[in-house]
Amino acid sequence: MYNYIDKGFLSVRNIDLPLKLRLKPKNKRIKQNKRILGKSIDLRPEEVNTREEFGHWEIDTVIGKKSGDNALLTLTERKSRYEIMITLNAKDSKSVDDSIKSLWRCIVILLNMYLKVSQLTMGLNLVI
Repeated sequence: MYNYIDKGFLSVRNIDLPLKLRLKPKNKRIKQNKRILGKSIDLRPEEVNTREEFGHWEIDTVIGKKSGDNALLTLTERKSRYEIMITLNAKDSKSVDDSIKSLWRCIVILLNMYLKVSQLTMGLNLVI
């Protein structure tokens, strides 16, 4: 409503408004030293954005207001939107690393059971 008054669409003046004169205009600050915490999501390949190919995963952490010290790790596959959620014990990178390693171990064990392969490592020694 204040924008309409400032643009002249309404016949009321700013002096007639009790709150308008008390508010000071906010100065827009440009943050000079913005920290860059990794690659931007805008730089990902186009085949990931189109969701045509299975196998592109997103990982994120969710911290609730009432959960205390716990957090939630989510892994989402972009095409099928299949989601894996793991509860983290702490809000640090070591907890995330440990959860991903334990998930990888479970996947390898399940693949060994169902595919009946004698030795399936799939680069497990690189992850652990």
